[in-house]
Amino acid sequence: MGYEQLGMEGWRHLGTGGEASAYMKITDLGKLTNGLLHCDEDITAVYRVSGDSEHSFLRNLAAAILDAAFVSGGKYANRHIPSPIGLSEVADLPADGYLYEYVAGSEGFPWEFDRQMINIREWGQFSNAFAATGIPVTHDITDVDNGRVSKNIIVQSYTIDDLIEGTLSPHWGRIDFGFSSCPVSWEKFGAYLTKNEEELKSLLGSMEDVLLLAYNAGMMQLGPKEVMERYHRELQIFPIKFFNCL
Repeated sequence: MGYEQLGMEGWRHLGTGGEASAYMKITDLGKLTNGLLHCDEDITAVYRVSGDSEHSFLRNLAAAILDAAFVSGGKYANRHIPSPIGLSEVADLPADGYLYEYVAGSEGFPWEFDRQMINIREWGQFSNAFAATGIPVTHDITDVDNGRVSKNIIVQSYTIDDLIEGTLSPHWGRIDFGFSSCPVSWEKFGAYLTKNEEELKSLLGSMEDVLLLAYNAGMMQLGPKEVMERYHRELQIFPIKFFNCL
């Protein structure tokens, strides 16, 4: 069956991995979501198809909102988690996937080069910020066949001189929120929300409520679609730019 028959005209196949297949399209966010969301510029969207799409969406959503809070709170300067757009049904696509914003660049940089470890700027601050959240952003970031090669971290660009220096750009994104790549502990996530409720509310306003809803859905107490609908409502009033950030 062709893309047009699947309602996927204009989507380019990016690749297929162990858990999912991914497709990409440059589009107007309002047109893509039938007017639900808006952005001043076109965005590049990824349609990720898997058997775990609803919960991949929840994991991505929780991480992205916390990422925005950490930047707002000064833990680091650049966003590193791609923003989810919604479950695929918002774009009239088959209901076996979800949509998020594409991260430009490439993965597979060497963690080691010429006998020295490679550092990507803000990685330490980023991983430390997420350490107590229950979202394991440092999990599954090396190639299964070669642990010296990175995986699931998209770096915008780098040169041989950067590798020789041993430091890469702070413009990168951590992708893949399938269960194998990012097995969130929702219990630990809930404890983090409780402990940091006041700070998160001050940084996120009512978007903090979406984190609590994501926790409830992760604990099977709420449907992911309900979380998505509240997320979309909050985006209408959220003062922090949420798309075209990476």
